[in-house]
Amino acid sequence: MFTAEVLSIGNELLIGQTTNTNLTWLSDQLTRLGGFVRRAITVRDEIIEISEALTLAIQHHPNILIVSGGLGPTFDDKTLQGIAYNQGLCLRLNNRALNLIRAKVKELNAGRLKMAHIPEGSQPLRNLVGTAPGVHIIVGKVHLFALPGVPSEMRSIFKHSVIRFMRRTLPLGSLYEAYMLSLGIPESKMAPIIYEAMNRFPEVYIKSHPLGIEEGRPKINLHLTSQTNSKQVRDVKAVLISKIRRSGGVIAAR
Repeated sequence: MFTAEVLSIGNELLIGQTTNTNLTWLSDQLTRLGGFVRRAITVRDEIIEISEALTLAIQHHPNILIVSGGLGPTFDDKTLQGIAYNQGLCLRLNNRALNLIRAKVKELNAGRLKMAHIPEGSQPLRNLVGTAPGVHIIVGKVHLFALPGVPSEMRSIFKHSVIRFMRRTLPLGSLYEAYMLSLGIPESKMAPIIYEAMNRFPEVYIKSHPLGIEEGRPKINLHLTSQTNSKQVRDVKAVLISKIRRSGGVIAAR
């Protein structure tokens, strides 16, 4: 198992203009690859804010730190400036980044040249969907990947560059999961059932999601996950089914 953190950059995320679907997607991908996402932070497009968030994340020593957003050509795209400031580095014109941009556009301008300036010592990552390259930089033992905020571009670079790197260097795994839908057991009565099952099978995490009342009966969705043991997920599911039925509940088909 490896550890990961996600840093999302963008004023639009904090004023409620844009839903942070990148965080949801990245967390899902990292988890399914065997990662443990410890924290996620969202900050504004400000160099100091970005730097402070980076310092906090790096202090946690994750194997992977994904930074999403702020790589574009406009004045408020300040992620690479924040990374450089945080590490005491200069932004320098990177010839490979410049060539990657040239391959996507007919002519250069100030904004496009801005995207070719990346922190010294970092490596540009090919963007197959858009123009702005991603960036990979090593900070101590932390592998920091800066990806565009446009979801299609972020996903493309993650799939083609980040995952390939992770497969070469990290102990990847799998996510084993199961779903259950319980009817007739209120959450207060379900809590001790879950607690007992998790104590018995500590490698399995059980999350309950109350779904309101259906035909006068409480309705709860249960999500079982483990990154180490598929058999235990099946065993926990069997235990929960038995205990829920003995407590007067019903397991609905899913």
